[in-house]
Amino acid sequence: MGVSIHPVTLQIRAGSQHESYGDPYDLAVDMQLLGKDRAYLSCARGTLTRAVYAEIGARLREMGIAAVEWERCSYGQTRLMKRVVR
Repeated sequence: MGVSIHPVTLQIRAGSQHESYGDPYDLAVDMQLLGKDRAYLSCARGTLTRAVYAEIGARLREMGIAAVEWERCSYGQTRLMKRVVR
């Protein structure tokens, strides 16, 4: 019998004083890897600015992530959102 362990769930943290784990953060987002180049984002809490959005995109590209998905809930409706990481 063999055993393998795969890191599938990660957490994104960002903030004006955040550089590494343990630093204060203003935004946290859970991320599940879907294969080698896709990710599903969930449980976002905090404020997502354009600058942080761009930096998260850059870090995802560095990891080899080409596309992300998430659900957007507003006004009683839930939509599946998909974006190419640029």
